[in-house]
Amino acid sequence: MESVRPILFSILSYQDGWQTQLVIIYTIIPAINIIAFYVLIFDLLKCLGQNSVWHQLFVIFSGFSYLLYLGFNNDVKYLGKLSELPIIHKTIGQEWADAIIFAVVAATLIRWLIMEAYTIPTPSMENSLLVGDFLFVSKFHYGTRTPRTPLQIPLTHQKIWFTDIPSYLDWIQVPSVRLPGFTSVKREDVVVFNVPGMPENNLEEPDRSKWINILSI
Repeated sequence: MESVRPILFSILSYQDGWQTQLVIIYTIIPAINIIAFYVLIFDLLKCLGQNSVWHQLFVIFSGFSYLLYLGFNNDVKYLGKLSELPIIHKTIGQEWADAIIFAVVAATLIRWLIMEAYTIPTPSMENSLLVGDFLFVSKFHYGTRTPRTPLQIPLTHQKIWFTDIPSYLDWIQVPSVRLPGFTSVKREDVVVFNVPGMPENNLEEPDRSKWINILSI
């Protein structure tokens, strides 16, 4: 912790005190630490004079690689510590935009790391759950998975709402990894899973001569 504070906290002018200690605690709590890091990065953008909505969106959707661009851009200058910057009065539109961005980021992280809402698609559990029932599924217990296609519209599944347009781009594809969870799947646990299947190129035409007519046995 002491190696982190002099660099980033000094740039942002975070003083010693319970507020700074609270931020440090937030950065080591799973799931909450991601939101805390975004808050720190947004404060860093203010110190670099790059605090517009577009810059915040670039940081969110570029996976922090946009910070490397700012670091090597000679036109970007460090304006001073956070406490030394002039107070900028935001318009109502800017305040709404900041609130919406924060809400989208927080909801996306919660949906990915903590829990997600689902609907029952099939009647396989009609004794307890009906088709169309809503439920919240914990992702903390077994560990969530990292997305294969990171370029995706937030808060969507496979399709954009009310359309058949894919909500993701396959320009960048990375291996999916399951993050550690608190427990493992046990017998009689109710779980949400992907529909099993196999790639089309692995399918083989069955040998019909070996089929057995069960009805005639």
